Amino acid sequence: MLTLERWTVHQNGKIRTAGAADEGPLPPPPVIPPDVTRTGLPARSATVEVDGDVIDYLPVSVYCKASGCSWTVEVTGAPWLGIMTPAGKQVKKYDCSGSNGQFLYAMMGDPATNLGNGTVIRQTRYWKRLTQSVVPANTPHETSIAVTSGITQTQGETMSYSVGASVGFDKVIQAQLSAELSKSFSFEIAITNETTVTDTFTFPALSVTQVDGVYQLVESFAVSPGPDYAAIVAEFNTAYGDICRRMGMFCSEYRAEVPFEYPASTYLQVVGTDRTIATTRSFTPTDELRALIERTVLVTAS
Repeated sequence: MLTLERWTVHQNGKIRTAGAADEGPLPPPPVIPPDVTRTGLPARSATVEVDGDVIDYLPVSVYCKASGCSWTVEVTGAPWLGIMTPAGKQVKKYDCSGSNGQFLYAMMGDPATNLGNGTVIRQTRYWKRLTQSVVPANTPHETSIAVTSGITQTQGETMSYSVGASVGFDKVIQAQLSAELSKSFSFEIAITNETTVTDTFTFPALSVTQVDGVYQLVESFAVSPGPDYAAIVAEFNTAYGDICRRMGMFCSEYRAEVPFEYPASTYLQVVGTDRTIATTRSFTPTDELRALIERTVLVTAS
């Protein structure tokens, strides 16, 4: 089998240089199987991860694990800075309430204490397939897709807990998160407002059957805890889990790493084809096929 493939990266209708240093690395393109016209394109690519500095606090998110939860929580002193309520307010004492699975509040760990040792914010990226089509030889192909990217104001509030950023819920949260994350990672990160647009992707014809696909970049951010941070969360779950079983009180789950994932406004066009090479003869690819075999990244305006 001879697998031929090529890809084009689009971002917001502008030229996007793959792996530009000021925008972070892109994940590798999906691996095209040698019999792609029969098996199809992979649903997603491998991931790429980058670590950044912690922002304002180390979140320990608390979730209700009973039909109903209601109690008063108070923090006094190190290693806790305070409590972040679901309304985005930092307090020292809070009367929480909620139902099973509901987020109750976040305890705010101090990054300057031992909780910050080895703790980072981790960005994870991968390509997710939106669509694919098997196209006959010598047939140009065009497809239009309604794609959604960015986050809502409410999703931004959830994201702020995932990365430990103290932001104002009464202001445009996307811009605040963009500034905090760009500072953390030392390259530009743009968190945009959620939009849905119809984009058209054009694929040129090839002399063989091809599989045309469109992928979207998916990003996630989460605090990745160091050993002391992870240990204190495990201690909370053990202690309060025991109290819940014995007394039916304070039934809750503590989480240190709560990834927030969202679709970015960057897309990848992929073309794959396969061809069986007879073992009884040699095969010399044409200039067109040789160019594709080299897997050159093509960057064009959408």
